[in-house]
Amino acid sequence: MNHTRFPRTPLIERAYQLARSGDCRDAADISSCLVAEGYYLGGHLDQAALKRDLQRVCREAQNEKSLETER
Repeated sequence: MNHTRFPRTPLIERAYQLARSGDCRDAADISSCLVAEGYYLGGHLDQAALKRDLQRVCREAQNEKSLETER
């Protein structure tokens, strides 16, 4: 019996979770984290509009994180 563990959270949803965490700088960081977590990307994050939006969310989360640090 194969006991391989598969991620439970859908790929795109997990990508946005990582982006909102403030721990990823950009879409490339998100991709690296997803692969490390066992996700198969299969080109799903290659769409330009999705990359732009993930990068926007990363920037916003990083800005929020830096504001919290300053307080």
